[in-house]
Amino acid sequence: MSKHRKIKKAYKGTNEFNTLKIALMRNIDSQKALSKFKKRANIKTIEKYFGNILKYQECEHLIIGKPFPKRWSELCSTPILDVTDLKKELIWLLNTCNIYSYEINNFLISKNKFEISILHGEYESAAANLEEIKCSYGYSVWYLENKLALLQQSQGLEQQKSYSRNISEDNKIDSLIKYLAYYISIRVERTVSSHKYDALINDAINFYENNPYISNYLAYRLHYFYKISKISDYHFIIGIEQNFPIIDRYLTCINICNCIIAGYSNKENSTTINEIINYIPKSLNDFRLENIKFFTGYTDNIRGAETDRIFFSYYDKYLEGKYEEVMSYCEQLNWNKNQTISIYELYLKSTIGANKDRSISIQQGLSELLLNCMKNILEKNDKAHESVQDIFKIIITYPSHDWTAQLIGFVVREFLYDSNSHRNMLVLYGCMCSNYLNPRLYRYLSREISIKYLTKIYENYGKFNFIELFLAYLEKDITKIEKQFPRFICKEEYLRFKALISLDSKQYDQSLENYCELFNTSKSLYKQDALMGIIRSYIASMHINDCIKFTIKCLIYNVDLRSIIPVKEILDIVESSNAHILKTELYLSVLYNIYSTYINKDKDIYRFEAYEDFLLSNGVNKPSEFNFSSLHDQKNEAIYFLRYICTPQVMDSSIYFDSSEDIDTERIKICQILCKIDPINSDIYTDEIKELTQVLIINKGIREVENSKIYVDVDGIKRDIYTEMSESFKRYVSLPRTKREINENPEYYRILSRLAFLNKDRIEFTIPNDEKFHLFKNIFIHIRDKFLSSNDYGLDAYLSVGIRHGTLSGQLRSPIELERLITQKDTRNDKYRKNEHWIERFSEMNNEMIQGLQDHFANFSRDIDELISTLKNDWIQIRTEKKKMNGFFDYTVSDVALKMLEVNLNDKIEYDEFIDIIFTVLWEMTEINLQNIRIAIEEHLKDNFDNVFYDFIRKLRKYKGDTNIYELENSLNRARISTQYELDKIASWFKRSEANQVNDYYINFPIDIAAEMINNTIPRKIVRPIIDSNLCKMLRGDSLKSLVNIFYIIFNNISTHCKLKSKIIDVDVEIYSNEDCIEFMISNRDEHHTDIENKNRELDSKKLLLLDGGRQDAVKTEGGSGFPKIVKIINIDLHSKHKIDYFFSFINECEFNLNINIEKDRLLA
Repeated sequence: MSKHRKIKKAYKGTNEFNTLKIALMRNIDSQKALSKFKKRANIKTIEKYFGNILKYQECEHLIIGKPFPKRWSELCSTPILDVTDLKKELIWLLNTCNIYSYEINNFLISKNKFEISILHGEYESAAANLEEIKCSYGYSVWYLENKLALLQQSQGLEQQKSYSRNISEDNKIDSLIKYLAYYISIRVERTVSSHKYDALINDAINFYENNPYISNYLAYRLHYFYKISKISDYHFIIGIEQNFPIIDRYLTCINICNCIIAGYSNKENSTTINEIINYIPKSLNDFRLENIKFFTGYTDNIRGAETDRIFFSYYDKYLEGKYEEVMSYCEQLNWNKNQTISIYELYLKSTIGANKDRSISIQQGLSELLLNCMKNILEKNDKAHESVQDIFKIIITYPSHDWTAQLIGFVVREFLYDSNSHRNMLVLYGCMCSNYLNPRLYRYLSREISIKYLTKIYENYGKFNFIELFLAYLEKDITKIEKQFPRFICKEEYLRFKALISLDSKQYDQSLENYCELFNTSKSLYKQDALMGIIRSYIASMHINDCIKFTIKCLIYNVDLRSIIPVKEILDIVESSNAHILKTELYLSVLYNIYSTYINKDKDIYRFEAYEDFLLSNGVNKPSEFNFSSLHDQKNEAIYFLRYICTPQVMDSSIYFDSSEDIDTERIKICQILCKIDPINSDIYTDEIKELTQVLIINKGIREVENSKIYVDVDGIKRDIYTEMSESFKRYVSLPRTKREINENPEYYRILSRLAFLNKDRIEFTIPNDEKFHLFKNIFIHIRDKFLSSNDYGLDAYLSVGIRHGTLSGQLRSPIELERLITQKDTRNDKYRKNEHWIERFSEMNNEMIQGLQDHFANFSRDIDELISTLKNDWIQIRTEKKKMNGFFDYTVSDVALKMLEVNLNDKIEYDEFIDIIFTVLWEMTEINLQNIRIAIEEHLKDNFDNVFYDFIRKLRKYKGDTNIYELENSLNRARISTQYELDKIASWFKRSEANQVNDYYINFPIDIAAEMINNTIPRKIVRPIIDSNLCKMLRGDSLKSLVNIFYIIFNNISTHCKLKSKIIDVDVEIYSNEDCIEFMISNRDEHHTDIENKNRELDSKKLLLLDGGRQDAVKTEGGSGFPKIVKIINIDLHSKHKIDYFFSFINECEFNLNINIEKDRLLA
């Protein structure tokens, strides 16, 4: 550069500084003047004059702000300067941090102590450390995150929420801090999974989609690691935090530099880091800064400590296969002073390699959980996916901890297949946050930097085998590995590196040979490496058929390996290929099914096509037509194909089945084939055959009544609430949408005009709690409670009538009673009655054995009834904020959810639309609840019932030898299978039902359905209705359910209370169509009562329940005659007046009589 140009450039910088000085002397707006200087000056000028600028008090205030705030209200309390490019923002920030390097260095020491305390569960020590940090360095967002997380972990949800609420309610605190506190508080809640939080924060971020700078900043602050690949505009992140505490600004600087170096940015930003690296203050003592300097090539010096040397020596021993020595080294470490995930990993891999359990047990804190989770992930066992979610929860709870970054690097490295670039970036990011030098870092750096990295380790620490090995790999020197390393590393490592070099060198035949040899090892971790290597070799060499075959054999053996196998990539290659891949074989359909089942549903159509291609290419149309016994080399694949793919769901798309009955018949044939080729699981297939061959439904009417017992009379509720709600609605629409209420809990909190450079309009962050919202919430809760608890129209009444009253117990007990296996409890002594039927068959046993057997029957009866009681009295109950039940019908609602609903309502909305929106939300909640209880029945209750049966069968083993025992076991198995079928049928009840979905019908129809239902549920006695009717007209379809329920209650009452010894009970049903009503006269014979008058007086007293004063409570009472429920059904469901009477009579024999009148126009079509 010429002397003239140098002078001109120097003058330019001086001129910009002089312009700033003149502006300050003239009292021109200092914020504007300093912003102008920041924008126009180059980085050298900023660096040169930064100290001079700080001499001006008004500039110091704008640049430094409140570096160590003593109260929350001091955060974000000063104006901020205009944002420039990333380079200048970083220089500005680094110069600011340099002023406080002493405080930052001390903070980093305290931060490390705090993080170790958290990791090891030393919460009292952590709390003390955190308070010391606050006293020394003030309040910060870092402090906020860790304070809330620590309160949640050590003191529970209530204390954590109380702290965050105090921030929200303090009007002196900036709105941005309140907003961050609100979501951080949700993030650390123990019951909020990473998935749930991700969905919630996505909604929050998307709310500001029109302001990408704000949404980008929120992603950084509230969901850093989940959004790390999408975070951009780093200069605006720094800009927003200009007046944050020094602690937050410094940590943000480190995070951004790490992101860019790890690859989460464009080339321009990478160049920026290289340019500003010289400006990093040398006074800052942070190992992460040293990593940044080294990996950008700024320095050849590599940090280190004696602990690294020891770690390297044992890493060499690990490569040699000396696992027990490595375990001994790790176990002698002071785990309570370490937060290096690399140590955890090395230790766990050594225990797996040595095939030994770990001896380290940490009773408190996260370390024990991490060790368990990491081991599951390494082994890819059936707990691995759950462990990944547990670790992700820890990560979002403690996102600013160094061990968190290392942990996410471990998870993605061990649980994502190796072609994922995002994976490699997170691994590198994690390594840069470790104060240990990681030997394997060479895998994630450029070749040039990797060689320099390993060379510097050699220069600083001396010769280690891993250095020579990794250098040989980087140089692709397979000859050196073959000659030098067989003596220094175990055979598995030797094969792995030979295979890696061959794969990288595109010598795929050689890599396959090495990987296949490695795959045959007994060491599971090397088998995983070999598995991935074989698949990579097949893909790279385009041997897709072989790749699919090998992949399927691995996944059938252990489906949890799917996380490290590029299943989608393989299928994408298949779909992009014109070749007909494996059409005549099973592999492809199996792979598609694994993908659909565990990964994504977006390829379901291809799963069916693969299923159909296999059948058609083998000359058959249906699975049962193919000879699967001939597939000797694909036996496991054949079993998987038949068991998991040839299901009604998949076969339903086939044109070769005419009806659902055809599909069920085909499935039975498939299960029969499975019994032959997979005899180990024959019980499973036999149970399915039995379930499919049961008579499930006699016609559409039974399908309607049996499969749907959930109904709410929304129209009835609307009529009931109109007067009260229409008034509340008018008040709601009249209230203004105020942006800041004058109270302690404002609805809207604002970021003040200091963020105007981002958007000319003010940015508003909302936390629901204003007057308008409170009114909306009260309306919603009121309607919800009516929806749930109205005696006349609500869900709980229908649950009682349709499910809890009689039907449920009878349904589940009936198959067991049919086999005479269960007895009733004697109310006098609370003990189960003796099982005379079965005990008589074992009369030759001694008394002690007979008594033991009777005890088993009693315990079995008790266990069955307890399961029924749990379902009826616990699960099928409604839960709200005030009704703290254990039921699955959960209608608790959060303020956040209600606010999201309310803010989207139009201020000019009409009443009817407003009410309909609320009912739509309630039905959506109902659908979720119904799904949850169906899943609970199918996945838990069925197993619990099975366990009771199996436990009884196991107890019978001591009686082996008696032929009656085998008969008893067979009876138990029959009852078990039938009970499973009944549970499936009960699960199907929990589906939403709407009125007017049944065709019109004749009166015999509901009577026959009710009789079939009662005979299925109470097999001890058969109710046989004898119908005599003059009613020829059809009845309305929407009344079918009501009449079925009425007759079910009547027949249930007769079956339960009739004392006749005959198994068949004839019931006369006479029906007359009168002028304005339909009269039902029901009667049945009963045992002779000597005093019918007294009996009728007893009935007269019970009729008082049918009066309005006592009817409502009686509707919800389980047990009894059920007549109050009949009254409810007539009055409320059918909207009819009624007349009901019942009595005993005696002419030629004793009879029970019931007369019911229902208004004709409520029934006739």
